[in-house]
Amino acid sequence: MAPPRKDENKRLRELIDMLREISADPDPVSSVTRYRRTMATLYGDRGLISISRRGVPEGQYRVIRVLHHQGIDAGRYPNVEFAGATAPVVSGGIIGELLADEMPKVMRDISIADDAVLGEILAPYKSLMATPVFDNGRALNWLIFLGVKADAFPTREVESEILEANLLGGMSNSKRANKELLEATAYIHHEVDEIASIQRGLLPAPLPPIPGLEMAAVHESFDRAGGDYYDVFPVGPKEDCPDGAGHCGEWGILISDASGHGPSAAVVVTMLSTLIYTRAHKAQGPGELLEYLNRHIATKPINSSFVTAFLMYYNPETRVVRYACAGHNHPVLRSQGEAKWLDAVGSFPLGIDRGAWYEEAEVQLHPGDSLLLYTDGITEAKALSGEFFGEERLQNAILNGHTSAPDLIDTIREHVKLHLLGQRPNDDQTMLAMRVL
Repeated sequence: MAPPRKDENKRLRELIDMLREISADPDPVSSVTRYRRTMATLYGDRGLISISRRGVPEGQYRVIRVLHHQGIDAGRYPNVEFAGATAPVVSGGIIGELLADEMPKVMRDISIADDAVLGEILAPYKSLMATPVFDNGRALNWLIFLGVKADAFPTREVESEILEANLLGGMSNSKRANKELLEATAYIHHEVDEIASIQRGLLPAPLPPIPGLEMAAVHESFDRAGGDYYDVFPVGPKEDCPDGAGHCGEWGILISDASGHGPSAAVVVTMLSTLIYTRAHKAQGPGELLEYLNRHIATKPINSSFVTAFLMYYNPETRVVRYACAGHNHPVLRSQGEAKWLDAVGSFPLGIDRGAWYEEAEVQLHPGDSLLLYTDGITEAKALSGEFFGEERLQNAILNGHTSAPDLIDTIREHVKLHLLGQRPNDDQTMLAMRVL
């Protein structure tokens, strides 16, 4: 086989360089421009007019861009909008005649110096070929190839030009769709980030001071926004501490988990937070407040979403905890060297049964006791083997030596991290720890 001639090598390099650049260019306009310039360099003085019939009445069209054999016509057609939504809608002229049906057309030895739509743009050209570019079965775009010679488009080239135009159109449509998808994705990410920011703003930061109680919390979302939520708020009549350091009456301490992930779960959390603050000062106990929350969530059309929740009322003076549980993971109490679950009561998650009621139980805390509230993202953290972190590992982590609420949080996080061995958690992970002083 004879080696390619020098001029053939040059042409091949031009084609390869063009294909490489187009493959890396996400912009459809510059890709088409680069393509036509290369074709003009390799195959002679040709121009191109791009026409769109997308979204316009029958018989009308938009001139999207004009590429002369000498360059882009940036005066009337600046090519800044690939989809052509800003280009004016026109009708008539030679283009209108060419688009009368969806068949390609070739015109040779023409003389068009003053077209009704394009004016003198067509004056340098003596031949043209109009090729439909199909999208979803319809000729929504057309490419008008222009030649300065009267015989620029011999019959044998028509079929290849039709294929070339549709391949070019397909590439352009794909790039346009990808560009629109990227823009839409960026917009969605921005909106989700805004939702996540609002959700983080609902969390108490810093945690309010409760007399005789040290607290720490951590909230890590699997997604940008999520369904885990915790809160600490005064309940009942306001009782100012003698030293003026906040509320000395009972405190509500809540941890909850809305079903699902992402923005939809975050919206449910926002609704839950709003409902809590409309009733916290009136509810006589955690069971009554959970019943109030349940009635309102169950009557809202939130696509079968539900919320698990554990709510406790803590009395700083007596160190008594009253609690109720709506299908949530039972907290773990470390007291006198033992770790036990606060699981004396429990009922349906919020939003499932409008008539559900929630029993209460009590537990007496003592100085040195630690209490951990958490969501199922902790116990259901899954290792590569598929094994969950589980309740037993959680108990062992709680029984490890720790001297403060923040230290308890850090200890459990380290145990979970070791269990996952670098795996990304598959759910939100939230913990709220307390230590009685």
